[in-house]
Amino acid sequence: MMENCYDTLGIAETATPEEIKRAFREKAKRHHPDHNPTDVSAAERFKAAVAAHDILSDPAKRKAHDQQLLSARQAKARQQSSATGRSPIPPTPTPTARPRYTTGDAVAATALAALLAIMASGGGSRRSTSRRRAPRVRWDSRVGRYRDTEGRFVAR
Repeated sequence: MMENCYDTLGIAETATPEEIKRAFREKAKRHHPDHNPTDVSAAERFKAAVAAHDILSDPAKRKAHDQQLLSARQAKARQQSSATGRSPIPPTPTPTARPRYTTGDAVAATALAALLAIMASGGGSRRSTSRRRAPRVRWDSRVGRYRDTEGRFVAR
């Protein structure tokens, strides 16, 4: 199987470009040859991180890389299935019939039926009393206090 650039940078395959950039900078800083002059493998890890960032930062190269990963995984799954004689993908379960309502939904269904009946009959009754709204308040700069729309002083 080919080298997985996502594993090289330590990110998920659904990573955003910002996450790719952040992971690359972290790996590059950690494995840069100037920071690890005695570690030969650090230079190799740095080169791998640069190559992975080069592939994943370009959308066309990233799409091609994802296609190669997918085909490699499918080939591996086919190889495993031929070795075991079974399909690696389990069969899709058939849906079973469920009751329309469970016991917890019976109350909700009754309430929904009552609400639909009220709406069908014209929406029910309106409140006869009007609600009192909070007064609109504005700053009175002459006095240095807040006033409502009727001119009364209001504490804020």
